[in-house]
Amino acid sequence: PPGTDPPRAHARLLPGSPRYLLYDVNPPEGFNLRRDVYIRVASLLKTLLKSEQWALVLPPWGRLYHWQSPDIRQARIPWAHFFDLPSLSKNVPVIEYEQFIAESGGPFIEQVYVLQSYAEGWKEGTWEEKIDERPCIDQLLYSRDKHNYYRGWFWGYEETRGLSVSCLSVQGSASIVAPVLLKNTSAR
Repeated sequence: PPGTDPPRAHARLLPGSPRYLLYDVNPPEGFNLRRDVYIRVASLLKTLLKSEQWALVLPPWGRLYHWQSPDIRQARIPWAHFFDLPSLSKNVPVIEYEQFIAESGGPFIEQVYVLQSYAEGWKEGTWEEKIDERPCIDQLLYSRDKHNYYRGWFWGYEETRGLSVSCLSVQGSASIVAPVLLKNTSAR
């Protein structure tokens, strides 16, 4: 059936087709921090848009421990439930996760980057922004299935799979991730 075969990781982008930036926060984080992270990621997207066409995929809301309601399911809550998407799109192009699935051909995320601090921590002295692909410090929240896909919590979408997972040690502002996304990955 359509949408069940993964996209080719080496496929060339069609002219005019965007690349997609998806993100998430640690599961126990609350509404306000998630909203604040959106602002940082939108800033990163502005940097990316200077080089290529991108769309920010808004991570569905869920696991909002302090905002539970018997009238709202606690997973797969679209951003449009809380925010006016046309207003958000005035800043950067945004789409809901369901639209990403429809546009990208299925519930596949080509490259998952897990951001982490440096194992050795920050040493006193001169602050420097840096980013390096490193072994994962903590156990991954994703595991490989029998088809070699990564499974885990993807906003309550059990059918979503990651094709590749890497850990990045990061020290700096959100824009430090831009070169990795622009040059070191072919993922859409």
